Amino acid sequence: MGFFGALGKVLSGKPVYSPQDQSVQQEGSQLMDDTQTAAQPGQQPGQVAGKVVPVIRFGRIENQWDGPRLDVWADAGNESEVPVFIDWVTMLGAKRQLDLQLRPGQERQVLVYSGPLLQNHPGGYAEVQYRTAEDRDYFMNYHEIRSEQEEGGLGWRITEMIQRGPVKDMR
Repeated sequence: MGFFGALGKVLSGKPVYSPQDQSVQQEGSQLMDDTQTAAQPGQQPGQVAGKVVPVIRFGRIENQWDGPRLDVWADAGNESEVPVFIDWVTMLGAKRQLDLQLRPGQERQVLVYSGPLLQNHPGGYAEVQYRTAEDRDYFMNYHEIRSEQEEGGLGWRITEMIQRGPVKDMR
């Protein structure tokens, strides 16, 4: 079902997807096949075929203004049982090389965005690429960018970065 088909159902008050909708089930199973991060029966969460799939999360966010420029700092945390190395973050059209190693459970504050003050609502996603420190196995995941407008309408600030979707194994 395409976008307009779904929109038509929403506007007519019908559910967008029904249990009989085979295309949705096929797309969902294809997504898991592509990302290969869903645990199989008998596996621990965070593992695929015996391989550890590390998870990176972003906590506290700080915004710093300097005239027409904005710097966004975030606490990056390693929620896995292995050391990870965060290579880069792409956010709001800007790619930042981080070169940051985190031990299991460790958090560090990192600069995730430095650029012009955000005049428009900065929705979208940040893309994070990282790898295990030991075997250099690469992974990528997306984090939803949440924001709110500053008082007086002077611009927007980032308030949260929330992981969305499964971690993708880049091999």
